[in-house]
Amino acid sequence: MARGAAAPRRLPHGSGEWLPTRHPRSASAPHPCRALHDLFSLIGFLALAVACLFFALSNSPVGALYLVASGVLFATTMALASAAFSQHQRWVDRGGLIQRASLTIGWTWQTLLAVRTLHTRRSSHCSRHG
Repeated sequence: MARGAAAPRRLPHGSGEWLPTRHPRSASAPHPCRALHDLFSLIGFLALAVACLFFALSNSPVGALYLVASGVLFATTMALASAAFSQHQRWVDRGGLIQRASLTIGWTWQTLLAVRTLHTRRSSHCSRHG
């Protein structure tokens, strides 16, 4: 096996074939674009988690609880997905599922924030002109 390559694993259907989890060169020589992708993703995901916590400060107790839970769950699932994509044995088989759960949490929060913002603007606009 090449240096830096992930250990092969059996295919789920039990055919006895071996399937490498990564290309042998991908672990030993990361491409600069991959490093940039990882850096910008980290910044974006941290900003989203911090934004959840920041907006919790200016919300009702129930809303604040939802925002804190969203921020913590988002950060936790992203950390688990990162561990899975780094080939951590416990999480490697669930990495894609965990990442999708994390993105669903983050996008749901953003969608609800957008709906709330539009509703608030519409209500204040109607009260001024209505």
